Amino acid sequence: SASLGQKAVESSLSLSLDAIRREETIAWEALRLLGWMGPGNITKVLLRSLLRVKKMRQKIEEEEESIKQQQQQTEKEEEALKCSHHGAAIIYSKLKSWSGGFGSSIAVLSFLGYLTVSNNNRRRQIMSTSFGGMISSMMNHNFNSGTMIAIAAAGGAAAATTVLSFVFATTRDRNTNSADIINEISPTSASLYKKKLDGNSGSRQSLKLSSSSSLTTLSKRFSSTSALSPTSFSADEYEQTDLIWNILKSFSLLTVKEGKGYMHRLLGQALRSSQNENDGHRNLEICINTVSRVWCFKPENVGTWQDSIDVLEHVKAVVSYSYGHHNKMALETSVLSREAGVFSAMALNRFEEAQFSLELSLKILDGVVTAGGGAKSKGAALEDEEHRHARAEALHELGRVFRYQGRLGASEEALLGALNVLE
Repeated sequence: SASLGQKAVESSLSLSLDAIRREETIAWEALRLLGWMGPGNITKVLLRSLLRVKKMRQKIEEEEESIKQQQQQTEKEEEALKCSHHGAAIIYSKLKSWSGGFGSSIAVLSFLGYLTVSNNNRRRQIMSTSFGGMISSMMNHNFNSGTMIAIAAAGGAAAATTVLSFVFATTRDRNTNSADIINEISPTSASLYKKKLDGNSGSRQSLKLSSSSSLTTLSKRFSSTSALSPTSFSADEYEQTDLIWNILKSFSLLTVKEGKGYMHRLLGQALRSSQNENDGHRNLEICINTVSRVWCFKPENVGTWQDSIDVLEHVKAVVSYSYGHHNKMALETSVLSREAGVFSAMALNRFEEAQFSLELSLKILDGVVTAGGGAKSKGAALEDEEHRHARAEALHELGRVFRYQGRLGASEEALLGALNVLE
């Protein structure tokens, strides 16, 4: 039975995959990608394109990870800043309770000194562990006022950072409001403190917006379907493709006839089954992006039709695998399915195949989850607009295919549906 045959293939494949992975990792990765493509018409150009897009995807993922780490670091610094400002305020309240005006003077100067260096990355290097002893000594000796102020000023910078250690070692009181205490010290200091916090908050908010924009840009960069020029490949990419090609042939995983490779359907099914959900989604998106770049069909340019025939099988494959998978390239996949339907009808006169591809294009759009309710962002609104146009075009082409089949009632319904979408 098919089930027993598949299990036998999976068992044999497991051994081959392990051997290939040990011999050449890139060949193992390429084979996993080919599992999501059509079983026939596998060419070296297609393989080079897959490897190029995979490399692009890997670079974008690394950049995304770097941005996310930067966001996490920013959040940690923000929390640390809040804790440090709060801690300094607690110190002021503790020092203020000491007898005499000297303790209050030390508190004021220490706190203002802290505010001065609170954003200095080297503040930990200027901490003075003798600050506590210095204060105790002052409290037990009779210095004149000038001496006390001079000593207090000299200790202010060191006190600024020592404050933090003192806070977390002596108290966890969270009820002290640092802003209120600064206002008590000096209205001018309170104003400076507010500007400091507002400035830091603004910088962090700008960084967050910038990071979010960068992630969106990276996503759009990968979703781009600009064509890959054959002349853009390097000598190393040609050499790498030849190496993979020979390895797959040597393991009898790829049968080559007249420069085109063929893979057994059960092998492709076993390759897809061997991948976990995350790897499957990632590899499928790489294949969709690759096919979008090598698919060159233009209805008005007959010269593109012959090359499109060789890619049509791969277009249908990635579209069929995509349906039912929640991937980030639903719109691109829907467009591919629509164009495959137009090609089948216009170049091959296969109207039933065209109908299937066009209806599948609409089903993929139906599966796209959009944000419901409330005001939509500019990006979400633009995406909705693109989806509406894609749906209208698919319905319009489906109406034409129904007309070619003589199904005038179904054709009218599809065309009216296209008009309703655009209203």
